[in-house]
Amino acid sequence: MTPTYELIYVPFSGFGEISRAMLDYAGADWKAIDLPLAEATKLSPYGRVPVLRVNKPDGTVFTVSESRAIERYLAKQFGLYGSSDEEAALIDAYVSQWDDVRKYLFAYMHSSEAIKEEAAARLDKELAHLSEKHSSILTANTTEQGTHYVGNKVTWADISAYLDLELLNHPMVTKGKAEAIRAISQKFEPLTQTVVKDPKFVHYLKESKARRESYPR
Repeated sequence: MTPTYELIYVPFSGFGEISRAMLDYAGADWKAIDLPLAEATKLSPYGRVPVLRVNKPDGTVFTVSESRAIERYLAKQFGLYGSSDEEAALIDAYVSQWDDVRKYLFAYMHSSEAIKEEAAARLDKELAHLSEKHSSILTANTTEQGTHYVGNKVTWADISAYLDLELLNHPMVTKGKAEAIRAISQKFEPLTQTVVKDPKFVHYLKESKARRESYPR
């Protein structure tokens, strides 16, 4: 018997989408429990969402919160964490570097006009830095199997980057950042094309299309 999984979050993409993608990509037996934020946080050990529940064959239940902790756990469970400790460390580093972009991206999308201006400037800086550093890493790791952050198969870092790039291309962002977003999207196109052609990821994209496109404006 294998574990079953429940992912508790709100009914849009946000910080839960990468975990959803990993669960679907792995073909896990899982279900999404989408609730209003006030209800979802009551089910969290820390009052934060998303929350992952793992129902184990022995009857025990493992519960963990915080998006990156959940993603890292799932990456280890599903073989999306590289093939060595060194690759796992690099995956951690690349995902963490995307966090710098996400920080200012969400500030730009959801803050007041006064804060948005500063966030926009910082977002531009982080995008330029990420584009420069990561594009050379990806170019150096392009093989017959495609372009990946590490190794020659899809990992957590690839899935995370794909979905972060998708969020960057959301109309809430591109209406004020079209040039910068276009530039970074072009640099990452070899990676996104590799991920989007993976049959397991194609299934996820089809199943999640409506939710991903309905991100709150």
